[in-house]
Amino acid sequence: MADLDPHCPLCKLEKLTTWYHEEPSFVILDCDVCWVPMGVMRKHGNCEDDPDYTRMLNKLMEIADQTLGKGNWWIDPIQRSVPGHTHAHARHKGWW
Repeated sequence: MADLDPHCPLCKLEKLTTWYHEEPSFVILDCDVCWVPMGVMRKHGNCEDDPDYTRMLNKLMEIADQTLGKGNWWIDPIQRSVPGHTHAHARHKGWW
């Protein structure tokens, strides 16, 4: 896993949207592109093998139940806009 990248928008994590949960290794916040909850690992690079990634996904699911409604969402782990940074979105059912 690489260190923080000062040019990466997910490493910088400016508070532009609602932040639901924050820990030293990850943050759960609203995505500023699609406006759904997303979990973002703080370090740049692939973190999917990190035990904190599993904890992040569990917290994201808890927040998705609260914000999108229990059973009204699915976890999208595809790294589209920022492929070099581990993150996942809680998408509404029927998205895409």
